[in-house]
Amino acid sequence: MVGALQFIREQTRQPDQVYISATGPADVPPIPSDLPVKALFGPKGLCFQRNTALDAIGNGADIVVFFDDDFAPWSGYLETLEKIFSASPEVVGVTGCIVADGIGGPGYTFDDARKFLAAFNPPAWGPEADKQLPGLYGCNMAYRLSAAEGIRFDEALPLYAWQEDVDFAAQIARRGSLVISNALGGVHLGVKRARTPGVPMGYSQIANVLFLRRKKTISFAQAYKLMGKNVAANLVRSLKPEPWCDRRGRLAGNMLALRDLLGGTLHPGNILKLK
Repeated sequence: MVGALQFIREQTRQPDQVYISATGPADVPPIPSDLPVKALFGPKGLCFQRNTALDAIGNGADIVVFFDDDFAPWSGYLETLEKIFSASPEVVGVTGCIVADGIGGPGYTFDDARKFLAAFNPPAWGPEADKQLPGLYGCNMAYRLSAAEGIRFDEALPLYAWQEDVDFAAQIARRGSLVISNALGGVHLGVKRARTPGVPMGYSQIANVLFLRRKKTISFAQAYKLMGKNVAANLVRSLKPEPWCDRRGRLAGNMLALRDLLGGTLHPGNILKLK
């Protein structure tokens, strides 16, 4: 998290307020004196932590930006983001392009991120730089708070809360446009620590998707494509798993979820009983 705060310090447009939403003081790094940072504490789980921040902000801002602690934003990110929201009142959510993503591999360091961003040369922002999307990528997403009134992250999705970003974005998309802009971006390190272990993650790959399908925040086609893709990947790669991914555990979790689906007991919260 110290590395992430350094990238925020280097923004050409400084944030008005930074919140670190954590479960306790042990999760909070030394806070730089030259950044307006407040630490917030709440229950464990990504949705709980995001909601703790939203509740703290209340009506005290126009735009909220969510950065994962393993995301390194380009230095002009916040400045460009402000231009997009100011010039486009119909836009209610924005995400930046991913310059490099370590989620599909062993992950990157913040030093790696600096090298990637040194080669990042985005165009000057204009409406043509933005493309509408059905959802935003949770590692870096920004919302107009007026459009988020009455909407919170679903706390029925526990722990890592896989697909919580899709669910939240789909609800806000009913109130305006969501866009990705190639005029801003950053590097997602894809750090593997603190992520959900294999079996619970595999369970979530089924349970969370079907939960969102029942809420109608993901389409039938999206849901079954996503589940099919993940089950197939876990099945094939379990024969020779990547060192950074517990494919066999995920496959076992997939099978447990399908068993509970057939038994009528499938629910995202069941992962709290899994190891």
